Amino acid sequence: MTTTSLPIARSLRDTVAALSNLSGLNAPTWKPIAHVKMAMKRKLVVNSIVNPLTALLGCHNGDLLGSAEAQKIIEHVCVEAALAFAMRAPLDEVVSRSVCGFPGDSRA
Repeated sequence: MTTTSLPIARSLRDTVAALSNLSGLNAPTWKPIAHVKMAMKRKLVVNSIVNPLTALLGCHNGDLLGSAEAQKIIEHVCVEAALAFAMRAPLDEVVSRSVCGFPGDSRA
């Protein structure tokens, strides 16, 4: 039994196809998974900066932009997050290869 032969999968596929073909709704475009992952990482970093800083400084989100101290912390956390994600990327590829396999890989 294929995934698309399941009623829920077929229904979802048909619904997405129908919505994508409606011109009046300005149907969203589908983004590659790499774009989605990057957006999720950005949101993670923003939340890991904004939420603790506003709590520690007792201020609102927008107030962080006017604080030189907060700007320094934000910059340092962003650099650290970028380095962490860069170090993680090769590991993610190794895990993907071992779990998902590639064409010709006997584990796939």
